[in-house]
Amino acid sequence: MVLAATGTAEPLHNCILACIKGTQKTDNIRKDVREVRKIFADVYTAKSDLIREISFSSIDHWNKVQLYLCLNSVAAISEEAVKISEDIETILLKLLI
Repeated sequence: MVLAATGTAEPLHNCILACIKGTQKTDNIRKDVREVRKIFADVYTAKSDLIREISFSSIDHWNKVQLYLCLNSVAAISEEAVKISEDIETILLKLLI
């Protein structure tokens, strides 16, 4: 899950650089935005699976709470990446108008 969440960095980086430099076609930027969204979906699938495993584990309640908080923090990375990529997509649409 952590590797997937941090996997949003490269396509997001590509989107930002392309917007700044204007070097890539709109289709390439949209492809990177789609990749960020796909990774986001993968992270949330992994998060759901891990929550289920934690819930049925024998560890004490307080440790479960700590693990849930950690999962939420990791998932927040990809959530922010999606927000940023959507902002970039909005910028693209405004530039095309």
